[in-house]
Amino acid sequence: MLSFNSYGESVVCYYIYNGVVSENLKTYKRDGDKFMDRQYPLDIVIDNSEVLLLEEVFDYAVFHFMLNKKTKEARFTSMKVDSIHSDIGKCEILD
Repeated sequence: MLSFNSYGESVVCYYIYNGVVSENLKTYKRDGDKFMDRQYPLDIVIDNSEVLLLEEVFDYAVFHFMLNKKTKEARFTSMKVDSIHSDIGKCEILD
């Protein structure tokens, strides 16, 4: 299992909407003590042998990405004051 403690690692994920696999891939690339989503940095909240939890805070919302490192299952959650949206997915780890 990868440690997620070095530069250059990437996590590539796909969303699953109502049982249908999305064709759009999401890539998170480690850059030091953060992961990048295109040009946007995501802070590492938890990074241990079981879980990777990333967070991106906007003026109007908070986004969380949580990866189970053993099963490679993921959860994508966007929260606003008046709503929460959450999707599941599967990921691959590249180095």
